Amino acid sequence: MANKKAYYRKKADRAFQDWFTKENPICEICGNETSCGHHFHTKGASSRLRYEADNIVSVCVGCHLSFHSKRAAEATSILIQKRGLDWANKLLVKKREYIKCDTIGYYREIIKKYE
Repeated sequence: MANKKAYYRKKADRAFQDWFTKENPICEICGNETSCGHHFHTKGASSRLRYEADNIVSVCVGCHLSFHSKRAAEATSILIQKRGLDWANKLLVKKREYIKCDTIGYYREIIKKYE
């Protein structure tokens, strides 16, 4: 059962990423072409925010690397300047919300929503 759930989680992640990058083709940080959607709050930090578009940042390869390097604080600062403290605070509230989401049914709903 765990393997089946992992399969659907991965498929849901892919559907969400594909949808997000199609909808957001320009890097929010530098204006280059988007390569992926970066989770501002990591998937492991909050199941509530895993498929929350407000938690995803449209980034190019270089800017994505910035979020995962010594330049993470700088990239985060630029993002908060662009989106505002109100955005960051709303995400913190949502991050604390609990949702029952680690089920095959939940992942199937996400896949259906974003494919």
